[in-house]
Amino acid sequence: MVQLTVRKDLRLTSPMLETPTHWIAHGFDEDLNRAMKAAARALLSFLVDHKGLTRDDTYSLISVAADFGVTQVVDQRQGVHGMIAKNLFVPPTR
Repeated sequence: MVQLTVRKDLRLTSPMLETPTHWIAHGFDEDLNRAMKAAARALLSFLVDHKGLTRDDTYSLISVAADFGVTQVVDQRQGVHGMIAKNLFVPPTR
């Protein structure tokens, strides 16, 4: 079962998926390398804007903790997705 939710409280520049365990950003382009860059940039922007990380810390985190995969390679459109586990972000303690 898939449930779509429009989050008006989040300002996103590209679609994001959320599963119970991961946040997933996508990038698309005619070139697979540019699709990869778009996915990485979307994940970077999400983490900086919504998780309060600096750009440098986010680059470091993505380099060791994000998983990227090819989403699609049909119709001259290439797609890449980048996933990062939610359990890497501990809620603040009170």
